[in-house]
Amino acid sequence: GLNARHRVSLGLLAELCSDSETARIYATEQASPAFRWLRGRFPESIGSEFFTEAQGQLLTEYLQALLGEEARLNREDATDLSFDDESFDAVISSDVLEHIPDYRAALENFFRVLAPGGDLVLTVPFLDASQESLRRAEIDADGEIRHLVEPEYHGDPVSPEGVLAFHSFGWDLLDTLRACGFESAQWCLPWQPSQAIFSGLWTVHAHKSAGDPPHKTESKES
Repeated sequence: GLNARHRVSLGLLAELCSDSETARIYATEQASPAFRWLRGRFPESIGSEFFTEAQGQLLTEYLQALLGEEARLNREDATDLSFDDESFDAVISSDVLEHIPDYRAALENFFRVLAPGGDLVLTVPFLDASQESLRRAEIDADGEIRHLVEPEYHGDPVSPEGVLAFHSFGWDLLDTLRACGFESAQWCLPWQPSQAIFSGLWTVHAHKSAGDPPHKTESKES
């Protein structure tokens, strides 16, 4: 019942985390069928959403319809996660990073909360013919959004107007991941026609060395 993008990223995560009963996983989504699948496979998973007060009620209702009335919605800012260092064995984020103005701060936080030997699985809009990422919009000194190219909005279940994309990513995202401390980073291109997985579903896998010391997060413009 999941779309191809989620099936690819969750399938990769399942291969990376062999111990489904004890693996500690953080997902940058919670009120979604993908997170319901994740909790079913990895009971120690934690998810969150980033939302306004008005959106919170709608997300809570949807989450409880998916996971039961006892489910509680978590709010997290990916650029300033509340979790302790080295809290998780894996982090998965599906089409979230492009909506974060300071995406490098989010990557640094993902690295910080990963335990040594942990993995990041990430999907974002990918310009596979471009070395450099495209900054689509930014926040100016007055806190206002400044569009640098034609605005692009992605579908959002709690926002009729959609959510603005600040970035489209090129191959240099791998360099940024390595600069944030990851030992390795690669774009993966799956191909599994029997599962309706065809070309174009690029997915990032980044790995934190088993010997990495705790990483101090610093917010930087990339």
